[in-house]
Amino acid sequence: MAVKVTIDRTRLERFLRLPGGVVERNLRRRANRVADRARALGARHGSMGEYIEDPIIEGTGRGLTAEVVCNHPAARYVIFGTSPHVIKARRANYLRFEIDGRAMYRRQVFHPGYEGDNFLAEAMRQVL
Repeated sequence: MAVKVTIDRTRLERFLRLPGGVVERNLRRRANRVADRARALGARHGSMGEYIEDPIIEGTGRGLTAEVVCNHPAARYVIFGTSPHVIKARRANYLRFEIDGRAMYRRQVFHPGYEGDNFLAEAMRQVL
């Protein structure tokens, strides 16, 4: 007994890529896992993890994408780092900070820079 199976590629792609279809559900599941991991990794930087939004799924067909976004005001500096720079008091006459429990006051300080911590990319690598 012979069995013939015909696959209509156009219909199969449309079925897989429909809104709410298999591909979108899989992408949404993976993006949610990345966002959850990014929230955990972002906690290394204070409240950074709390600013990770739920993933945004956009597009259809082969152009289906997911975005995991951090809206923290300092996210850019944490992710990409900073060069060495001077920090000057702007809203007050002095900057106040503590070193070894002692309060220090300075009009300006030299910041040595920060290498950066791309915790969003790290979350994606760990999950996917």
